[in-house]
This record gives sequence, C-alpha cells and structure tokens, in this order.
Amino acid sequence: MSGNEKPRLIPTGKCWCGCGKDVGLGKFFAAGHDKVAEAALMALKYDGSVAQLLHAHGFGSHHSVRHAAVTDPDCSWEKCADCNYSGAPASIANHRKKEHPDRHVLAQAIRTLGGTWDPQRAIKALGEHGHTWEDQRAAEKRVRQILRDLCSNGLIVKTDPQQAVYDLVQE
Repeated sequence: MSGNEKPRLIPTGKCWCGCGKDVGLGKFFAAGHDKVAEAALMALKYDGSVAQLLHAHGFGSHHSVRHAAVTDPDCSWEKCADCNYSGAPASIANHRKKEHPDRHVLAQAIRTLGGTWDPQRAIKALGEHGHTWEDQRAAEKRVRQILRDLCSNGLIVKTDPQQAVYDLVQE
C-alpha cells in the first residue's frame, strides 16, 4: 500500500466509537457517535487541541493544511473560484450560494434562458432576482467579472473578442 492509499474499511455492524450499539448495514457509527469518537481521539492523542493535531502532522501557520487539501489530487477539497474559501465540494456549493449569490443566480439564469449574454442582459437578469448596486459602473464591473469567471469555468464562451459578449456552451 502506497503512502496515500487508505485501507478499505468494512463496517462490523457495531458502532466504532466503542459503545457497543448495533448500527445499520454499511454504517460505522450510531447517529452522532462519529463526533463522539472524534472528540475522544482528540482528547486522547492531542489534549483536545486542533493546534496539537495540526502540529503533529506538520501543519500550522508555516504550512497550510487547507492548501495541502486543495492541491492533493487524492483529496476532494477545492477552492472557491471567487475568494479564498476552501472546503469539500458540498461546502463550496453552500458557500457560493450564501457568499456569492449574484454569481450563482447569473449562472442559473444563463443555463435556463440560454442565448447571448452581455453585461446589460446580466445586470437585468440579476435585477429581476433582487440584486442591486450603488451605481451602474459598479454593476457593470461586477457582471463583467462574473461573465469572465463563468467563461473560464466553461459555462459560456466569448463570441466577440472586442466586447464582453458570451453564448451558453452547447453540450
């Protein structure tokens, strides 16, 4: 087994926290007992300190565990395309909906409506979903950035090299 390979774990029918409870097929823990086991291990091996856990594995302010998780090809963590947030894919999706709703809403509008998109159409679509800006220039700057990001993510393609005009990528 190589350094990154993990053994295949087989559920035994009993809770792995050690409480002895029977658990359902394919489960390792009774409800909530995974966190009990995690807390017990943290107390036993790391004095209940996440800092001690990180240090024991070579991480800390000098070596980012978040960066390691995002860059490790065997880890499913990713970085938000709009900011420095990182996490599991489901966590990223929730973060984007909460922290970057304009990008999420515009991507959904483009998928739903299709066609050609420029900053004015994007501003109008976001306005119909309750998004407002202090001024027109700020709105155009933000939607241009969102359109560029959606283009780099492969949702839309730039159709005019001189203008911010995009079409939905046909699948």
